[in-house]
Amino acid sequence: MVLFTGVALKGLAQANERNAELTKASDKDATRAAMVATLDLPQGYKNIELARLDAINPGFQSGTMKMGTTLMTRDHKEAAVLQLHADRGMNAARDLVAGSKITREGGAAEVAKALAANPALKAKYDSDAAFKTGFDSLVWAKQRGTDADYDTAIKHLDARDARYEQHHIQYRV
Repeated sequence: MVLFTGVALKGLAQANERNAELTKASDKDATRAAMVATLDLPQGYKNIELARLDAINPGFQSGTMKMGTTLMTRDHKEAAVLQLHADRGMNAARDLVAGSKITREGGAAEVAKALAANPALKAKYDSDAAFKTGFDSLVWAKQRGTDADYDTAIKHLDARDARYEQHHIQYRV
């Protein structure tokens, strides 16, 4: 009987640990979905990313909606900082596109090579979720979206960059 209790307790502890891991992953997905929904990114990228996150973790929409609504309605400062970081990522991707390091014909290997060639950019990409999201969204617009997707994203980015410049905010990394 003692052996069964020990095994049962070990199984219960493992189940509780796994539940904690799943909860943490669910919270991370919901937070990412709220960030993607809030940021001004190419719409096609947003649609794909939100569908992907929902497929990974269906049923977290209420948490996502609550966080996204809070970001859009009350936490304007936090949302503005996230947008600035995303815009820095978009500008970094735009610079790589302008230098022909990322092309319409290229793929993930081309992006990985471009990031590997610039360790500071790679470090920022790996450590800042909003920067990574902005970078990835503009790369998506260039490689998988239409010319109109890319042009619209650049137009919106230029408008925000002009506002940053007007207020003396550093928008390039």
